[in-house]
Amino acid sequence: MKIYIGADHRGLALKEGLKNELSTYGEILDVGADALNQKDDFVDFAKRVSLHISGQSEARGILFCGTGVGMAIAANKFPGVRAAVGHDSEEIRLARHDDDINVLCLSADTTTRESARGLIEIFLSTHFSGEERFLRRIAKLKELEEYA
Repeated sequence: MKIYIGADHRGLALKEGLKNELSTYGEILDVGADALNQKDDFVDFAKRVSLHISGQSEARGILFCGTGVGMAIAANKFPGVRAAVGHDSEEIRLARHDDDINVLCLSADTTTRESARGLIEIFLSTHFSGEERFLRRIAKLKELEEYA
């Protein structure tokens, strides 16, 4: 599995601290930031990850910023991207199982490295159920992309 990761200045330390550990799940493609720049914008990194996820059904993305919220908002502007902020393991498990999220956004301000590691493991190891009701809902989400 290809895993695209990105972070702004507030998420940089968490991303860098986890990057090597993530390689056990697949090929890691880091789209930045590569250095601390207080003036960078989360939107730029969400865009870089989302452009890759948008065209690859098996790829996953992980984004790190202060709250995770800005990254999720930006990532969800791209067709085929279903991004969610993850705070706890059950929330992420259900988001993967039911909603087939393909981008996880984490808050570097409130998530420890150890906690993030566990949340990412759940995100990458939980499979989408494929149940008809969830497929129907995802199809409706795809229809909404036509209005953008």
